[in-house]
Amino acid sequence: MASASRQRHLARRAAPAADAPVADINTTPLIDVMLVLLIMLIITIPIQLHSVDLDMPVGQPPPSDIKPEVLRIDIDALSTVLWNGEPVAPG
Repeated sequence: MASASRQRHLARRAAPAADAPVADINTTPLIDVMLVLLIMLIITIPIQLHSVDLDMPVGQPPPSDIKPEVLRIDIDALSTVLWNGEPVAPG
């Protein structure tokens, strides 16, 4: 009797049902992606270590003579929009 139940157990274990979820994770794509990222890292690190010598200006830049334009936008209690004190046509 014990051998019959063992045979049924082994038969169920050997042939999983078609609708049963697969519990194994395929790690091959993960390993492929990690290897590609590793190769990209190995290739790009030496490029980042090279430097370019630039003669940058030192000190403060001269002050600008151009003054910025100041705009004033107001909305009154009647929801009228005013652009520098002038009403703006809706639309």
